Amino acid sequence: MAVFNSVVTVAALTLAYAVQGQLAYELKWKPKKGEAHVYELFIKDKDSSVEAAVEHKVTEVKSDGTYTVQSRSLGAIVRVAGSDIRDDRPNEARATFDPFGRLVELKGGTTGLAKYRSALLTKFVAPPLAGDLGMKWTYERERDRPTGLAACKIEYTLSSAKDGMAEVQFKFTELGGEFSQTATGTWWINTTNTNKWLPVRMEAKVKNFAGSESAETEIKLVLRRPE
Repeated sequence: MAVFNSVVTVAALTLAYAVQGQLAYELKWKPKKGEAHVYELFIKDKDSSVEAAVEHKVTEVKSDGTYTVQSRSLGAIVRVAGSDIRDDRPNEARATFDPFGRLVELKGGTTGLAKYRSALLTKFVAPPLAGDLGMKWTYERERDRPTGLAACKIEYTLSSAKDGMAEVQFKFTELGGEFSQTATGTWWINTTNTNKWLPVRMEAKVKNFAGSESAETEIKLVLRRPE
């Protein structure tokens, strides 16, 4: 089992519930089978860039809250040395997550270590308990899940909330392995009643993205709003 800690103490949580009746920010998205969302993905380093649209469709939700997402590319443009290369391959894959968004397994498509490293970086993990502004929590995943994958730690801080969005700062660190991936960035989480707690945006600056030696890669995920 992965270690999943929060610096929010039980005493503080108990007091907050007693005073407020409930805490303001659960941040744990509850998917429904059949719902689908499209995210725009932007990746940029000093030599190249990628722009893509990826659909995520929820194909299964179990009674314990574990859910499976089928992803497929809706098209991508790769820019290298002034040339644009169009990639229309669907690149389908399936990912299973626990109720807090922790990655359980990847299946189908490309599921090597680089894919796991990218998936761990670009998936929001909710806190174990609801809390208020300023709360911090940490997700740690042990090594060799799957074999050869380095351990990683993600530290989160709920920094602000305004205009229907909660902002969560994060620091991602791989613990060991060649070209260890590290990143700092921000998640924006929807706080309104429509798709409450759904992540709608992420921006990060990454070193050694997905295990490729690089000084800095800029990553951005943006939810595509319905027409």
